[in-house]
Amino acid sequence: MRVAIVGKGGSGKSSVSWLLARQLSKNGAHVLAIDADYNLDFAHNLGWNEEMQTRFLNQSEADFNTYQQMTPKERHLDLPLREKHIYFSSNPADSYTSKYMMPSPQDPHIQLAISGKYHEESLYGNKCAHNYMKMIKYYLPLLQTSRGNYTIIDSVAGTDMVVYGLYLGIDLLVIVVEPTRHSIGVYHQIKSVAHAFNIPVRAILNKYQENEQTKKIENDLGEDLIGKIPLDNAIPLASFDTLQPHTLSAVNQIQKQLESISFDPQQAIVRIKEWRLKRKNEEE
Repeated sequence: MRVAIVGKGGSGKSSVSWLLARQLSKNGAHVLAIDADYNLDFAHNLGWNEEMQTRFLNQSEADFNTYQQMTPKERHLDLPLREKHIYFSSNPADSYTSKYMMPSPQDPHIQLAISGKYHEESLYGNKCAHNYMKMIKYYLPLLQTSRGNYTIIDSVAGTDMVVYGLYLGIDLLVIVVEPTRHSIGVYHQIKSVAHAFNIPVRAILNKYQENEQTKKIENDLGEDLIGKIPLDNAIPLASFDTLQPHTLSAVNQIQKQLESISFDPQQAIVRIKEWRLKRKNEEE
């Protein structure tokens, strides 16, 4: 299952991504963790640091093109229109995926792939920052998945990457909501875009404390809500072994909710193909 974690800045996306990755791995699932945020908080939570030799996904275009057997005139946005697709796999890993993923230093059972920091060309060149997420956008719908195999993607805050279509190739979009008016507003914005793209949505209420404000937010989230993660001093420290029992229980319940969701992996290809056919501009 390909699960993207999104939400307002500061809502705890990277922390929730880390919690889910560690929980799923602890219970025997194969986990590919993709950090698609320039801040790299997800990667840092999983024990990565800048001194480690790392191949970044935003520098993988040549290898991506080779694996996909692309012709010089073929464009990435036309890949969904192919009659026969060349798929990626993280378990077992294909040649492209294995080159750009590494065992998480914190949990070697989690494979970690990192988009990378912003590129200098995005500062002074003629390409916007979206261009450096392009490999992930076209990788995800072609990544084979099944029950027991999870890809957890943490990305830039807000609606921007959702509008860009970064998550067209996922199975579930999980919106992290903290108990503030602004956060629930972002939830509705993201859900609206996801609905336009026909991407399934669920929500997690983070930094949960029982009061009148959180009760109102719970009612607003309705059936989208799959779990509530309480405040826990171990979460900002990325210390899974010292999490409070009630936090572990909450994350365990979220895993059960994820496992209960039915999904068709081929819908990702259908979705991005429909997007391509509706697209009016020819350039990425």
